[in-house]
Amino acid sequence: MRLARLDGSAFDAQIKATQLPSRSAAPEYMIEARDITGQIRAVAALRHMNDTLEQQVVARTRELAEQRSHAVQARAFVESLLEAVPNPLWWKDTDGRYLGYNGAFREMHGIAAADWLGRTTAEMVNSDFATISAKADLRAIAETGRVQFEAHLEVAAGKALDVVVNKTVWRGRDKRPEGVIGVMLDITDRKRMEAELRRLATTDVLTGAFNRRHFMELAGAEVDRARRHGRPLVALMLDIDHFKRVNDTYGHPVGDVAIKALSDTCAQVIRHEDVLGRLGGEEFAIVLTETDLDGALQVAERLRQAIAAIRIPVEAGTVAFTISIGTAERLETDSTIDAMLSRADMALYAAKRSGRNRVAVG
Repeated sequence: MRLARLDGSAFDAQIKATQLPSRSAAPEYMIEARDITGQIRAVAALRHMNDTLEQQVVARTRELAEQRSHAVQARAFVESLLEAVPNPLWWKDTDGRYLGYNGAFREMHGIAAADWLGRTTAEMVNSDFATISAKADLRAIAETGRVQFEAHLEVAAGKALDVVVNKTVWRGRDKRPEGVIGVMLDITDRKRMEAELRRLATTDVLTGAFNRRHFMELAGAEVDRARRHGRPLVALMLDIDHFKRVNDTYGHPVGDVAIKALSDTCAQVIRHEDVLGRLGGEEFAIVLTETDLDGALQVAERLRQAIAAIRIPVEAGTVAFTISIGTAERLETDSTIDAMLSRADMALYAAKRSGRNRVAVG
């Protein structure tokens, strides 16, 4: 109850009444009053604190629920975003084990969602690609920025792709590397197109032999190499005897067949390391590497005989033709292929003046 002090101020009190022993008919009591104002205030403060704490717990719980909802939504958004990326994309831990990948990655490798989880690249793809990829992972973790490489990837039995891969490190809240994210681009068609463009730029359309420009580049490089190492080298110049007569008599299509047959025969007779080029019309040149003049004359004679044996079918029967060949050995004074080809060309015309269908030395 509340009592009043002598000064008139009120206070909360706890009353205790104790009956005293008495001979009187009326009972006597001892009354004790203890001031509990501080205790009541403390209890009220505790209750207020408890209510406040409960409110904070409720608010924090609501906040965490909202954060969790946002996190779930964000995760769903990121997963949808990754699935929408048209290029294969994946992420791995610092040990190189797959933690996840998108639909394009699964489609490329023909796998289900969990097939590669916890596995390494070395376990799943061809060793050449795995080795390059592992080195790129280490570089991405050790360096800042992006790591890029091109490689040959086998994705299924009998199917291989040319790919370019970009990798970057991903970090945790403490900024320490957690793993590597990779994205891949299939450049197989681009590589094929580049190869075709190179072929068109360096080869003769009719014969498939190197064109004049590319032949001169390769032949010049062989002259430089032979000069540096003191190795033998021989140039051959050859063309079809009386080619105009073949064209005039049987037509240009038959002439084209003869040129193609000549080129094919040369490619069969010489070695892979030798260089064959069509300089124009029915004129061809060959550079025989690591070959001295005696060896070159033997090759030239085999060529002459093989060409003479060619028969081209026409309505009236078959057409045969021969070639003349001029040879020139590399001299110490030859600094370019032009000097050798010039001497070989002079030998070629000497062979024609001598009756054609023969080999001459320049």
